[in-house]
Amino acid sequence: MKNGVITALLIIAAVIFVLSFLGSEGCAVMTPVPDDPAVVVVDEQADCAEACANMEVLEYPGWDGSPGPDRRRGTDDDLSCAQVCEEVEGSGDGFSWNTPCVASARSIEQVDSCSAEE
Repeated sequence: MKNGVITALLIIAAVIFVLSFLGSEGCAVMTPVPDDPAVVVVDEQADCAEACANMEVLEYPGWDGSPGPDRRRGTDDDLSCAQVCEEVEGSGDGFSWNTPCVASARSIEQVDSCSAEE
């Protein structure tokens, strides 16, 4: 009886294992986040929202956006960090936030170095 229960559990585990591979779109390669803050794992698909979210976590100056043309915070013309980023990215003037780098930075210094990487 005990061997039958163990065998049944092993079969169920094997079925779950096989089904998990059949239902997936392939094996995803997981990139571990390094413990060394000097090593940056860059997400090449990161956008302005992700870059700004990381800037907020790091408490990077400017993460809270811009006060807008009237230069006063808390008014209707304020711009979020993501809006400022999207305007810069879409301006076509050659400037870029390098959002993949900013989103992956693990320190303020690394965010500062992102502009030098372009």
